[in-house]
Amino acid sequence: MVKTSLVAGISALLSISACVASQAEQKGVDLKSIHSFASQIREAQEPARSQIAAAMAKYVSAMNADARQTIRASDIDDLANLLTDKSPTVQYFAADTLGELGPFAKAAVPAIRAAILRIEAEERAALLKPSLTGAAPLYEAIHKITGEPVPDKF
Repeated sequence: MVKTSLVAGISALLSISACVASQAEQKGVDLKSIHSFASQIREAQEPARSQIAAAMAKYVSAMNADARQTIRASDIDDLANLLTDKSPTVQYFAADTLGELGPFAKAAVPAIRAAILRIEAEERAALLKPSLTGAAPLYEAIHKITGEPVPDKF
């Protein structure tokens, strides 16, 4: 049930990401780099923050191998910093984007591991079961970056 709701929510966010990009373009906002997406996420209010994060994930997913070669260390840092964002949706899309980048995002692995520890500690403190919105996307990102297996609990 939770997984279905999350998938539906993410699908809705992705479907409006093109609209967000179009509106940003009309306002003169450059959403052609990871850094510009991260800056806009930090400056926006909800629900725009989550929508921009979804658009960022879609943008990176569509990058070809040559475009990924242009990603800077500061872009990876921007994404790693979003793992501590107050919005779980922004955290999810940051982890998803890092995972999409695969080995290009290797420098973010320590930040991803720190986020996993933080989220798992929060879940233990709240006596929650591990969830899709918790550490699972972070484990998936590490798997895509390093090839390490995702734990069986997910």
